[in-house]
Amino acid sequence: MSRTLYMCEPTFFDVEYAINPHMDPEVPVDKDLAMRQWETLKNVYEELGAEVITMPGVKGLPDMAFSANCGHPANGVFLRSNFRHEVRRPESRLAHKFFKEQGKVVFKLDESVFFEGQGDLIRFGDRYFLGHGFRSDKETASHLKQLVKEPISTLQLVNPKLYHLDTCFGPLNEDTVVVSRTAFTDQGIGSIVQYASDIIYTNEQDDSVLGCNLVAIGDTVVLGEGISDRLGKAIQKRGFDVRTVPMSEFLKSGGSVKCLTLEQY
Repeated sequence: MSRTLYMCEPTFFDVEYAINPHMDPEVPVDKDLAMRQWETLKNVYEELGAEVITMPGVKGLPDMAFSANCGHPANGVFLRSNFRHEVRRPESRLAHKFFKEQGKVVFKLDESVFFEGQGDLIRFGDRYFLGHGFRSDKETASHLKQLVKEPISTLQLVNPKLYHLDTCFGPLNEDTVVVSRTAFTDQGIGSIVQYASDIIYTNEQDDSVLGCNLVAIGDTVVLGEGISDRLGKAIQKRGFDVRTVPMSEFLKSGGSVKCLTLEQY
């Protein structure tokens, strides 16, 4: 069955403020290069048989390119995000309008509950994992249980550079997940071990290019360039093809492959 992915054109992508440790407005972004990198990623998805639906970028919302953060589409429903930082909140309203036009029923959590979409909500095996500590609230899990059919386990994030769950937790299939140890408490690692039969741990080089920020389509894993040989070989050993794409401009904003990709469940 074809996968459906949502991406937002990075027409207005830039680093205009700093809301995570990767961002520095003084470091210039090559906007033309960013567009080419985004197009390369989109082309890879389409080569792998995925349907890519694009959302238009909006001037003044430079992080809208990171479509994974705008919410969570599943079972004909779109659960829109409640961004922690005010500069990103208009993205939620635009996503609400877009997905309503796509024919989905749109749900919105109470504004007092922070939730940043698939940046922090990731499906793995028979459940979802919700990352909390920097962007989304742990209490969000109790609200999500009314809308998400599978069980939800929470994972506290403790590394500011790995501020969303998708920067440190990347499922390859129902059994295998790529994980950064530095992102979690010992209790969090124990929770992952409880549910994952196969864990590939990243190293410092992988974390510097957000190696967990990946998308798996069938037997192919799409990651940003710059991952360690060890990580690439570990993924290949599990029977996957590895496709790396350049993500240098998006890394300046603390994002990579998965950040640019909202997955339909």
